Amino acid sequence: MEARLDRDKAQEAIFDSDSFLIQVDSGASRSISNCKADFESLEPIDPKDSHKISGPTGEESPAFKTCLLCTQHWSQSTNDHFPQRNGTWQASFSDKIVMYWDQRRYKKTVSWDSRTNTGYLRSAPGAFDYRALSLMMKKEDLRPHLQPIQRLQPTE
Repeated sequence: MEARLDRDKAQEAIFDSDSFLIQVDSGASRSISNCKADFESLEPIDPKDSHKISGPTGEESPAFKTCLLCTQHWSQSTNDHFPQRNGTWQASFSDKIVMYWDQRRYKKTVSWDSRTNTGYLRSAPGAFDYRALSLMMKKEDLRPHLQPIQRLQPTE
């Protein structure tokens, strides 16, 4: 079977070194990630602006390959009840999940992925890792150790 690119769907290109996918699941028991810092504050990308999702406590597991945000656990652990009760909450629908946080000031809608029955959002972009690598390369002059790119020739 030959793989083909679906040209009708937009292809996502990532031009930053710091962002990562956040898997969203309203039915999980707890949030889990391979990095404890993910629970200090997640920043999902918003077309207009990015707003921190702070407060989700969770389990750290170095073997876990992704960051899983359990929205029910997140809304319970934020204790966002003043001045309005349930200032952080989520609603699950058949095709999406809608998340509200920080006294309902911010809203994010995430579509369900039919393959995993979870949603995905991307953390805020950044270039810290790229800048750190650039500084290290300048400082230690690693250019002689870099391998040239080898182009594959098309087969007939």
